[in-house]
Amino acid sequence: MESVQTAWVAWARHVAGAQDVHRNTCVQAQTKLRAVSEDRWSRIAEPGLRWPGYLGRNYQRGGVLSVGIIHTGFASAGLKTAPEVSAAVGAHQRWVHGDLNDDEWLAATRSMYRRGLRKGGWDVASNHRFYWEQLGETVDSVAYTNAARCQWPGKRPTDRVINECLRALPLTDLLDVLQPRLVLCNSAGAVEQLAPHVPVVYVHQLRGTTVGRHTIIGPARTVVVEPDTRRGATTKALIDAGFAAK
Repeated sequence: MESVQTAWVAWARHVAGAQDVHRNTCVQAQTKLRAVSEDRWSRIAEPGLRWPGYLGRNYQRGGVLSVGIIHTGFASAGLKTAPEVSAAVGAHQRWVHGDLNDDEWLAATRSMYRRGLRKGGWDVASNHRFYWEQLGETVDSVAYTNAARCQWPGKRPTDRVINECLRALPLTDLLDVLQPRLVLCNSAGAVEQLAPHVPVVYVHQLRGTTVGRHTIIGPARTVVVEPDTRRGATTKALIDAGFAAK
């Protein structure tokens, strides 16, 4: 079996390079946004680029995958001007066009995501990081992606745009690559797509509490998660069910 890193890079290349697949969803939506607000559109780092996400340098198959909703320009917590962001955007653009090798691209994008996902980074990462730490994971041992792999400044785009992205570039393909034991997910559309195939916890992006009532079958026991359960209680139930790192 090929290494998880080799498989991840191949999947990422498909996502980032699927111009025809994604043009009518992401690029068209961004173009409509520009017609409404040039200012908001200008906050997108290289409109038209898609971002597969992040594979921690220590990720092993059977790890934890986090799924957000969409990137908002890498700008929260003051990171828009961070050198890691500008380096990653430039590297990603060159890699998509075939002007940068895989190792250099991986190093540049990992550096940005590590900065964004660790303490003091992107706002969206704080709740995911709580779950990771309670389950015995670190920013280096997890993977991260979004339901929609393009960017959208401020409020997210419509559910139609997100769901079209999920249909065009399904996250079920990523499950084959990562084989995660658990997915922490902020997107309703991604939950619907992934839940039949892998244990998924639907987590509110801002509050960190659970969304809806759902059942998670763990190695040790089955967990029935009630709506609005606080993250501490949820992680305890997940640990009891056998989802902590070995």
